[in-house]
Amino acid sequence: MATDPNEPYVYLTTTRYGAGKTCAKHCPFLYLATTISNDGGASWGQQVPLCVCRGAGGQYDPTMEVVPNKGFVYSVFLNGDRAGAFSALFIKSTDHGQTWTDPVHVYGHVSWTDKPEITMSPSGRDVYVSWNGPQGGDLYVGVSHDYGKTWSHEKLTTSKRYYYAYDATVLQDGVVMFAESSVLYGGPGQSVSGPIWHHAIISRDHGASWENVVVAKVAGGEPCVALGCGSDYYTGQASITSDSKGNVVFGYEGATVDQGPQQVYVKTSPDEGRSWGSKVALSVEGENATGPRLASSGAGDARIWYVQTANGDDQDAWNVWYRSSADGGKSWSAPVRLSNATTGPAYKSEDGFAEIYGDYGEIGVTSEGRTIAAWGEGPDYVGPGGTWFALQN
Repeated sequence: MATDPNEPYVYLTTTRYGAGKTCAKHCPFLYLATTISNDGGASWGQQVPLCVCRGAGGQYDPTMEVVPNKGFVYSVFLNGDRAGAFSALFIKSTDHGQTWTDPVHVYGHVSWTDKPEITMSPSGRDVYVSWNGPQGGDLYVGVSHDYGKTWSHEKLTTSKRYYYAYDATVLQDGVVMFAESSVLYGGPGQSVSGPIWHHAIISRDHGASWENVVVAKVAGGEPCVALGCGSDYYTGQASITSDSKGNVVFGYEGATVDQGPQQVYVKTSPDEGRSWGSKVALSVEGENATGPRLASSGAGDARIWYVQTANGDDQDAWNVWYRSSADGGKSWSAPVRLSNATTGPAYKSEDGFAEIYGDYGEIGVTSEGRTIAAWGEGPDYVGPGGTWFALQN
């Protein structure tokens, strides 16, 4: 999901099954469907394919951003156009998502890509994408300085740590920051072993060079036990945002003991990631929490949602909670429950929903200054589930 800070457009993309009436017959079985709101999320148009990429075996992991003051929409996603592998593709729209350019590969000759994340300069000229590659999840970045027409890329790590990119921001002076997490898959059955590291990947020269800053190291959290779920589903997620004065807020989750319940924390930086303050816990101790998502609007403004269990860590009772800060992340408002619909699908109850559904969620701020959040709920990892959203009154 992406919002336009100056116009009332909201863009939401999800992965859908099958062709049906929504998708042309040559769409892949798993395809990306986009729906657009032109009134700040009050109503939505029909879902249409984001990219009718012929020959693709599936599409996954879409991320989107809007160039301020222009209405340009940028997206990067995984396209199943290689044998047993996916390509990271970039597309853009210059007419509020009505039409899209042909896709462009961002990865050069990298044979395999996963988990892409995108951000861009305020002008939209400089575009940055991070993903993990084939050498055990090593970290890559792709850079374009011509609005996404051509790309260069660089491999940043060579290690046994598997990197996941989850969020990114570009500060007013052009400093680029990705929020990423890395894990070691060295346990039984290639499960996570050892601490999880949360990173700020920073460039201060428009992508010519990069710093890898470890913001926090945490113990691995509780394994997911839902149908079809990998044990690492709740672990290793981070988010980042910056305000108009350059204050940076970094959100992440982690446990204090191995396989214990996680809490969501934030750290702040007043100097563009050169130093970080002490962690502040936002979720309830003893419940399991994951998936922080951050956004900001104006000086000192920061907004976050995260997912948390209820009733003493009941893994079938999840809820989405929202908090906000007016002082750059130093103090936070009381939590508000966003997932407050208690009826409908069978996976909903008064206590929450049965399982987090999908790999991503998002938060944004509309042109009216209202918070909008989107996330997935389902009965288990396999589903089927649904995409839900909440719009601030």
